[in-house]
Amino acid sequence: MPATRPTFATDKKHVCTWPGLFEKAQEFEKTKLDWVFRGQRDAGWYLESTLDRTCETFDICGEEVWYLEEWFFHEFRRYYSIYAPESTPEDEDTIYWLSLMRHYGAPSRLLDFSYSFLIAAYFALEDAKGESAVWAISKSWLNDPGQKRIVRIGGAPLLEAWSRREGWAFDMIFLRTEHDKQRSQNQAMVHPVGPFQTPQRLAAQQGLFLCPTDVARTFDLNLEQMKGSEEKANVVKIILDGDTEPRREMLNGLLSASIQRSALFPGLDGFARGLATRTPLFAKKRAQLRSGARVPTAFGLGRR
Repeated sequence: MPATRPTFATDKKHVCTWPGLFEKAQEFEKTKLDWVFRGQRDAGWYLESTLDRTCETFDICGEEVWYLEEWFFHEFRRYYSIYAPESTPEDEDTIYWLSLMRHYGAPSRLLDFSYSFLIAAYFALEDAKGESAVWAISKSWLNDPGQKRIVRIGGAPLLEAWSRREGWAFDMIFLRTEHDKQRSQNQAMVHPVGPFQTPQRLAAQQGLFLCPTDVARTFDLNLEQMKGSEEKANVVKIILDGDTEPRREMLNGLLSASIQRSALFPGLDGFARGLATRTPLFAKKRAQLRSGARVPTAFGLGRR
């Protein structure tokens, strides 16, 4: 992958309290733009997909990235029925296949985002060891050039098929055929995408994906190629305080708003993995026990 990183302008904000976090969410809701958000537990991380990281690890670049993605896609579909608990999707439903790959952790060009600022903040804070971040990208900014590009490729019929999330439309817009190996570099951009059938977890997280058109470039370099990337109003990075007390306060506020892993990842595994983030509630319960406001449990929370 290219060693250079993007230079697109980013408006940076800092938040260190729960009221400040909630206020920031309201600010985005009050704008006339449609925003999407991504939480990252390290504020120093770039915007990059699991496919980007895999290629960087194994020194895969250029044309080879396209072939690697095709191979991953082929292998995942080939072995899916052996491991999958649910029914197998239709072969033509490319978006759903790619979302399943992302769901199970396979290398994918898709990058997870949410329509909810607070859900993205939870993902940023949950396992943070220092400063974390929420990236906010204007979906309104992405939509217009994306639709114009679709019309250039296949006209109104392709745009209509894309609105119905038909698999062949995704293939024409994002994948390459043997007759289309020299796609122009100025076509690099990012589209919002989502499967027609929304998985339970994606619905719980108010999620969608952002998808780059040129996998030979990293996600953020695709974003940099878009007109308007130099404008700070389109990409905002909110830095969340990494100190213990501010992080605890913000997590506590999110928990009080019912934003927690058990809700975002339905099932026992989500609840179990989310127990650690409920730790801020522990001190409050212990104080209630010591004051006599709460009856001790059989497990012994009231022991001194």
